[in-house]
Amino acid sequence: APRRGSPAAAPPGASDRERVLLQELAVANKELVETREEVAEAVRMRDAALKKLADSEMEMARLHTHAQKKLVEAASERRTLSLQVVEAAEARKALSLQVDVLKRQFNSGKAACSR
Repeated sequence: APRRGSPAAAPPGASDRERVLLQELAVANKELVETREEVAEAVRMRDAALKKLADSEMEMARLHTHAQKKLVEAASERRTLSLQVVEAAEARKALSLQVDVLKRQFNSGKAACSR
């Protein structure tokens, strides 16, 4: 039996038509083998592209999670800073009131001394 993909030898006494058909069959088999190899290469390329895509999607998800975490941290820090601003404003107001009280005491003491 001939090897797979190798041309089949025409048996003795084969007609010209049989020889031509066997030759065409050998060519078709060769083309089939080449097509299978091309398909296998295309499948390998597709699989490599799908792996790259999956890796990219995983990295994108990781970056998205990291960005969300940073946003939560920033929002928390902003709330803390907002509270500190409110506390500082209240402290400034209290100090301003104390200064007003001290000024009045000083002015009333100064007036008492000049009498």
